[in-house]
Formats: sequence, C-alpha cells, structure tokens
Amino acid sequence: MFQVSMITYSGNHYRREIYPWNFAKNNEEFKKIVKDIRPIGGTTNTYEAMKLAVKLMETRNKTIPTLVMVVTDGRSAVDPKEPSQQLQRIPNTWVFAAATGDPHLANK
Repeated sequence: MFQVSMITYSGNHYRREIYPWNFAKNNEEFKKIVKDIRPIGGTTNTYEAMKLAVKLMETRNKTIPTLVMVVTDGRSAVDPKEPSQQLQRIPNTWVFAAATGDPHLANK
C-alpha cells in the first residue's frame, strides 16, 4: 500500500492544483484523474511545487510508504534542487517527477 499525492502547477502567479493524500480510492479512479489532467499554461515553477510537496509530507501517515508525484510541462524558472533534496531525505518516501511536452524545446 502507498500514499499518493499529486501537484500540477504553473508559474506567473503560481497557479496550482493539489491532489491531497489518497485522492483516488482505487487504480481505476487514479488512471481517470491522471488521464483528465490538462496543462495549466504559463511559465513553470517547479521550485514552488516541490516546496509545497515538502509541506504536504508533514500531513502524511508516516507508517505507510509515500509516493509524491510532480507533473511538469516545462523547465523550472527557479532551480528546484533544494526542496527536491529535502524530499529525497525523507525516509520511506519516493518522489516521481513527470515531464510532458517536446524535450527538444526544453532549453528554448
């Protein structure tokens, strides 16, 4: 058994959508929710999303392995290294970052 939380986000005014712990009751519901995710648009601020993920970790059930998914559509305007490292140091936790879009445009 895992706990799953998911964050989709954008930059500019830092728009985001937070899927709290155990937002899906089963695998089919999870697949439907993920399939229905649409881009928010704007710039990308993975740093803020990862900081939010660190905060979310405070509310998890620490006895259950935890998976944090961060879904991005571009290169972060601010380097997310610091909060990413904080997440990686949390015991019994896996961090999954998924990027969408054309990888050839990542540095443009």
